[in-house]
Amino acid sequence: MKALINNLTKWQPLRYVISGGLGAVTNLLTLFVLVEYFHLWYLFATVLAFFFAFGVSFTMQKFFTFTDYSKGKTKKQSGIYFVIQICNLLINALFMYIFVDVFYIHYLLSQIIIAGGIAVYSFFLFKNMVFSTDINYENTLCPSCDSVKSKKWGEKDGYTLVSCKGCNAVFVSMIPESTNSIYDKSYFVGGNEHGYTNYDRDKEPMHETFELYLKHIERVIGRKGRLLDIGCATGFFMEVAKNHGWEVEGIEISEYAAEVGRAKGLSIKTGTLENVSFPEKSFDVVTLLDVVEHLKDPKPVLTEVRKLLKGGGVVVVTSPDAGSIWARIWGSKWQLVVPPEHLILFNRSNFKELLTRLGLTTIMSTNIGKRFSLPYIFQTLFRWQRLSLWNYLARVTNKGRLSKLKIPINLHDNFFIIAKKQ
Repeated sequence: MKALINNLTKWQPLRYVISGGLGAVTNLLTLFVLVEYFHLWYLFATVLAFFFAFGVSFTMQKFFTFTDYSKGKTKKQSGIYFVIQICNLLINALFMYIFVDVFYIHYLLSQIIIAGGIAVYSFFLFKNMVFSTDINYENTLCPSCDSVKSKKWGEKDGYTLVSCKGCNAVFVSMIPESTNSIYDKSYFVGGNEHGYTNYDRDKEPMHETFELYLKHIERVIGRKGRLLDIGCATGFFMEVAKNHGWEVEGIEISEYAAEVGRAKGLSIKTGTLENVSFPEKSFDVVTLLDVVEHLKDPKPVLTEVRKLLKGGGVVVVTSPDAGSIWARIWGSKWQLVVPPEHLILFNRSNFKELLTRLGLTTIMSTNIGKRFSLPYIFQTLFRWQRLSLWNYLARVTNKGRLSKLKIPINLHDNFFIIAKKQ
């Protein structure tokens, strides 16, 4: 419970609500005191209460909600904050008139709806326009567009993440020399703080999703042929594709996972595209399913992928979407921010731009939901919130019938893209 409370108090949207609530309470209390005890005219008291509440609200949002301790920008920030609040006041009055006098909605319900809407968009305005932690990280090379201009985006598990000012890609500012050691046996059998409780069992609920991937691929290219799965792990997707009539090969960085896949009779090479070679124009499809976010530099990998594709061949990519509403709400607390496992987080727009620069034309861009096992869900929650209850439930559901339950989840925080070789 203590861990849950601690995590909740660190959640920025909750801090925003607390700060706004304190401002509202300050406004009401000040108005009451000025009118009832100092006998001021209520309209004059309303103006004074507004300014007093404004000072409390601004201070709380700056230092408590957005932890912005800069001093040089305070005057400018307070000015922008004041303008936003005045605009909110006018917008509130306008919509109150529309809701009550035009649509005949009860005034209290109208105020609740309008205040909720104003609170939501104000949060993003405050976060991105007023209290933006615009700390420059010059000479930090963006793995996507090669820009050297970026700003701090957040922190997680001792790592600083920055956002590129050129393309908005989010990435670890000091990328480790190698992350290969993460992907040992424990990554696939639940002994690691990253990874899976049991890879093949955790992927079983994804069977229908993988079939849907293949359906989209086959509709785009109009044929079946040779498919290379990069980052294939133990070959679960390869098996699904093979059963659908594809000739499959795979590359996997983990010797353990590759060996498990080979024991299934699959053709899997251990390594990366840097040290594993294939003839050019030898594949109809190359897939990178939840892989690009693990790469130090996706560009050379995608460049090599293009060389491997036959004419009209396609690359298929799934990856976390840092531009999604869910990701924007949580920021660095997003469950898919897991450095040093995930090193770069794209959104649909900047990833399609990267593909275009590399000679790959996006044919399809969408979001596809997935199904997950209960142990995987609870382990993800534990890694995300560090609440011991989730770890206990992950162990309890890691056996018997509960481990076989398939739970559909779609937070719309990932993208599925098919791009064709130009």
